[in-house]
Amino acid sequence: MGISHAIDRITLHLQEHYAKYGNEGYILQIDLKDYFASIPHDKMKEQIRSKFTDQRIIHLAEQFIDAFAEEKMKEMAQFKEAAMEYGEEYARGLGLGSEVCQICAVSYPDKVDHYVKDEKGIRPYARYMDDSYIIHIDKEYLKEILEEVRKIYESLGIRLNDKKTKIVKLSRGFTFLKTHFLLTDTGKVVKRICRDSVTRERRKLKKFAKLNAEGHMSYEQIRAAYQSWRGFAGKKDAYHTIRNMDALFNRLFIENWEYIPYIPKTV
Repeated sequence: MGISHAIDRITLHLQEHYAKYGNEGYILQIDLKDYFASIPHDKMKEQIRSKFTDQRIIHLAEQFIDAFAEEKMKEMAQFKEAAMEYGEEYARGLGLGSEVCQICAVSYPDKVDHYVKDEKGIRPYARYMDDSYIIHIDKEYLKEILEEVRKIYESLGIRLNDKKTKIVKLSRGFTFLKTHFLLTDTGKVVKRICRDSVTRERRKLKKFAKLNAEGHMSYEQIRAAYQSWRGFAGKKDAYHTIRNMDALFNRLFIENWEYIPYIPKTV
């Protein structure tokens, strides 16, 4: 499930909730602590063996997991801290760069998915890697679900991030996947870009301007990168944000612009 699909899905869930209850109700947001760094290799391998019978696939997946551990456990302090916190000896952590590891990370908490969707029959639920949510009218019910979900994650060797795991009133708004959502009393789902994303993009453009002036980055590369962000922003309620960002882009790269040929450096 890509980010665009995930945002469309939560929008649909909010609309369906409004049709039944208005904008009353709550959203339980669940965030996992150091998720990629904490996935236990033995439990991950056990899950792979339970899903596949072809030994070639099993062996290949285990090779990817082991190869990442051997190299990164020595280099990255976050893995060592995770191992010390849990007090366990076996290897932990998966690499973001490997597609095999990403697939493993997506599928690993499927026990939680089946508990919420199948056992409890909750429709307005979704998980995007280590971020998930449940929408419900009853706050106390969400508290009960949270404790059960916590137990399942702990059985998988994963802990919740208590600072980011919270229950929020829908009418107050919440942030999911760098998008701020607000369900209004008229049923409109307002989607705005979170402030951090806007700040990062402004800093990035200023950095690009410096690289362009030094001849390290072409205007075409900068424009392509900015268009990518603009396409993302265009799917939100962000008319004024985009106009302000366009003004910054024009000031940095269009007004009084002098063409600087881009010559890639050769090693």
